[in-house]
Amino acid sequence: MVRWSCRLMFLLTVSLVLAACGSNANLVMNDVKKRDPLPMDAEVIWLQGAMVPVVPENAEFVATIENNMDTQCTLDDIVPFYNERAREIGANLIFVKQNVKKKHIKSTYSGNMVIMHSIVCDAVLVDFYFLPREAK
Repeated sequence: MVRWSCRLMFLLTVSLVLAACGSNANLVMNDVKKRDPLPMDAEVIWLQGAMVPVVPENAEFVATIENNMDTQCTLDDIVPFYNERAREIGANLIFVKQNVKKKHIKSTYSGNMVIMHSIVCDAVLVDFYFLPREAK
């Protein structure tokens, strides 16, 4: 009975770890207006909410996104990921609402065991906007 319980717990742990690997970010879309994707070389402007606390009044809200710390832990991973996502959904302005350091438990599967360790990641919450060209 004990052996069966250990196997069941092991399988449950592995399945939860693998299920967590499937998502790149948490994206919340606002369906008010669907936008066409922008060219992959289109300029994307970043505004830090702490420095510039307001978005230009003619900017159209597109989406809110927060990075998944399993796949984007550092700004080196997050910035290109957000630039690509912004262009894909037709946004050319990224407004950083929050950028904090958070402890994150990283799980890796090695052989017959799951190894868990704590790391410090950037947690970046942003809004995507479309800013008409004449307003830049």
